[in-house]
Amino acid sequence: MSGLSKRQLREQLRRQTEQYLARGGVVKSVLQGESGLTGVSTGRSSSELFAGAGRQPRTSVNDALEALAQRRQAAKATQPKPRLRRRKKVIYDDFGEPLREVWVEE
Repeated sequence: MSGLSKRQLREQLRRQTEQYLARGGVVKSVLQGESGLTGVSTGRSSSELFAGAGRQPRTSVNDALEALAQRRQAAKATQPKPRLRRRKKVIYDDFGEPLREVWVEE
């Protein structure tokens, strides 16, 4: 990384673009969706660029979702159940006086 901030990089790019245009350079417009390989001589055909890629087999979404569900089930089965903690709770009457203590599990 060059150590420049985003603002400095933007400014540097803007200056370089202005210099390029001042020397007679032209910026070409490309239509949205147009491939960068269209009309460009790379010395290679598109099939050479992606050689060996071929058509990849697709994974069924149902198979992938089923595998995820099985992993979730396995994870739930191995997790220990949380221990219930017992604590004392004081029961008060209508006047705020303690009546009794009871044990509750949380």
